[in-house]
Amino acid sequence: MTFLRFCVLLLGLLGSLAPAFAQDRVWVQVEAQPTLPEAETRARAFAAAFPNVTGYRLRSGWYAILLGPYGVEEGAAALAALRRENLIPRDAFLAYGSDFRDQFWPAAGSTPPAATDDPLLTPPATTADVTPQTTPAATPEAAPPVLLDETPEQARASEAELSRPDREELQTALKWFGFY
Repeated sequence: MTFLRFCVLLLGLLGSLAPAFAQDRVWVQVEAQPTLPEAETRARAFAAAFPNVTGYRLRSGWYAILLGPYGVEEGAAALAALRRENLIPRDAFLAYGSDFRDQFWPAAGSTPPAATDDPLLTPPATTADVTPQTTPAATPEAAPPVLLDETPEQARASEAELSRPDREELQTALKWFGFY
């Protein structure tokens, strides 16, 4: 009888620890879409820039586009770094897998896109890697600075020439890149 009580106690203890083990991984939720086709389109767009895009149907019926998984500290560091570089929307947040249902991205049988060597697109491994750089080192291979090809006045004038649908599309693109 003592062995049986020990087994029941052990199973109860292990059952109570299961949620704690599930919480050691987080994802950066960058977007949610109401339909599967929209979610697949957006996941494909994110996968072109990030090596670790996943997508799950949520309990609510919406579809989440996520980066990860990460450890909790690693996920918080990645979220901060990606926000700081304006690579993800400002309203992105850490998500836990408890609301995830069926995985829709990457599709079954497909291989995820190859990882990029761009350090801005690769989330940092630790919070120590998240410290902002003060000045980039000048190297012969460094890309030249981006020069504006028009003044703000010229930009306003060219935007005024756009049709309403074109302006809406422009605003949608700006929003997607984090410029609300």
